[in-house]
Amino acid sequence: MNQGVRLRRDRWCRASNADAAEPEHTRYGDMAVDPASTPAPWHFD
Repeated sequence: MNQGVRLRRDRWCRASNADAAEPEHTRYGDMAVDPASTPAPWHFD
């Protein structure tokens, strides 16, 4: 289950990074530490 969340997060970050041309750890590092307890755009119902 955690693996699925990580994969979706990774895809979302890479898509956004392609547009913004910024490294993932700069934009999302703090949120990506614990996606299960952090409200984030890659959490879908």
